[in-house]
Amino acid sequence: PNKSCQTSTWPSQCGPAPMPMVGIESLVVICSERSAGIHSNTTAKQPASCNLKACSISRFAALTVAFTYLVTFDYFGDRNTALLAAAMLLGISAFMRLNGPGNQPKTPMVLFGLMTLWATIKDRPFAAGVFGMLSALSWQPGLLFVGAAGLAFSRYLTSWRDRKVLRLLAGAALPLALQLLYFW
Repeated sequence: PNKSCQTSTWPSQCGPAPMPMVGIESLVVICSERSAGIHSNTTAKQPASCNLKACSISRFAALTVAFTYLVTFDYFGDRNTALLAAAMLLGISAFMRLNGPGNQPKTPMVLFGLMTLWATIKDRPFAAGVFGMLSALSWQPGLLFVGAAGLAFSRYLTSWRDRKVLRLLAGAALPLALQLLYFW
C-alpha cells in the first residue's frame, strides 16, 4: 500500500504526544498537521498488523501455540488436552497483548523450548540440542531446556551407554559455534 502524507502528532500538546491514528479515512485530517511534532509514516486504512515486523511477531506467537498443542498431544496422546493447553496459552491476555505490537524475547525462547521438548519426546537428541541452544540464545534461561533434555536422554543420569547425551551436546554446540563464528 502507498503511504499517506507525512503526518505529525499534535505539536501544541503539552506533555507526551498522543499516538498517531491508523485507519483514518480522510486524507485532509492526515495532511493537516505538518508544522512540528514527531514524524510518522502511517498508512491510511491499514491496520498495524499489516506491518512486516508485526506479522513476523504474530507468526512466532502462532508457532508457539501450535507447538504447545503438538507437545501436549504427543505427551498425553489426547486431543482435548492438547486443545485445552493451546487455548489456555491463547487465553493469557499478556501473551496476546505483548506479542501483537512488538518482539518479546521470551516468545522465541518458549517456542524453541517447546521444540526441544518435542524433539526429546521423538527421541532426537541432536535436534533437541539445537533447539535447546536456540532457546538459550534467545534468552539465557532457555538453557534449562538443554538440561532437561540431558536428564531425559541419560535416564536421569543412570544410562550413558547409548551416547544420546553426547549427541545432545553436539547439537547444542552447533548454534553456539555458529554464533561465535558470526561475532568473531
